[in-house]
Order: sequence, then structure tokens, then C-alpha cells
Amino acid sequence: MSAAASEPPRQTLRTRLIHHLDALTHIAPLVEDWLDNNPTQATALARLTGAIARGENIYDRRHMGGHLTASAILASPDRTQVFLVHIRALDRWLAPGGHVDPGEMPQEAAHRELLEETGLVAHPAVSTLTDIDVHTIPARPSRNEGEHPHFDFRYLMTGNPEQSGDIDRQEIISGCWKPVEAIKQDYPRVYAALRRS
Repeated sequence: MSAAASEPPRQTLRTRLIHHLDALTHIAPLVEDWLDNNPTQATALARLTGAIARGENIYDRRHMGGHLTASAILASPDRTQVFLVHIRALDRWLAPGGHVDPGEMPQEAAHRELLEETGLVAHPAVSTLTDIDVHTIPARPSRNEGEHPHFDFRYLMTGNPEQSGDIDRQEIISGCWKPVEAIKQDYPRVYAALRRS
């Protein structure tokens, strides 16, 4: 086998380098700032900080060592309700969210996913990083995906409970406003932040 045949294509190397630089330039400072204010989460986020330090392509959703996701915690102005969606693939009620696209900031992804999955927008279009979580997604053989971690950046936003949205029925079974207690189990730190506000 020639040396040229064993080397990855130049575009692949360039893409990997760009994504690594994006992670170092944009994601690492977010995580560092978060840990400066939440030092007790250092152990919980070790997989994420390790992936950044090793230069893993955390923007690539095919990377089974873990990749970036973002969630939109859309709350009513009085913080008594949140908008949740029933995710078809997981058969669970969760906050709208999904994968962060290459070069995209998690905050942008959270707003984009909220709009794509629900048709809803935050008013005003402001969001606050309220949690960073590392959690395991079960294997999905139908998609040829093994079990893998998601590095989830969770943004608190304000919405209008009078809005019902337009649900993306491919990924979502349904969506609705629920009492804030509905997120206590899956989003305990976000729940605590909502109860404080």
C-alpha cells in the first residue's frame, strides 16, 4: 500500500482541524467559564473537557466518543410552566433540542432546534446558559449507532404559554406546556434555577 493511499484525504484533515479549532476557540471558553462558576461539576464534565483537550471532533454527530447538543428550556414568564416535546426515538418528554452543527455555537443551536422542532421562538430572543450536562444516549441499531454521550448545553428562554407551535412530527410525537415540576428528574439543575428565579 502506498503512503498516499493510507493518508486521509486533505479535505478531511482540513475539516477536522477547523472543527478542532472551533471547539478550542468557542466551546472550551464556554466550558471554562461554566466550571469557574460551577466547580462542583468538574468531574461530571470530565468526558467533555477530555474530548476537547484530545482534539476530538465533538461537532461530528457520528463521533461515538461524544458530540455537542443543545437544549432549549422554554419557560413561561412566571417560571411555572415549561414547553416539552415527546421525543419519538426515546419515547420520553424532554426539552426541544438537538445536535450542534459544525461551526455553530450551542446557543444558536438551541434557538434553531426550538424553532425547527416546535415552531416556537423565545420572546425576547435571549437565552441564558443554565446547565451543561453529559448524558448517555442508548444504542440505536436501526441507525447503526452505538451507545454514546451527548455534551448538552442547556439554555433557559422565555416563551408565551398562549403559543402552541407547529410540531415536527417526524421526530416529535407531541409537544405542550407542562408544570415546571415535569423537568425535575431529567433537568435537576435547570429545575433548581427556575425555582430560584
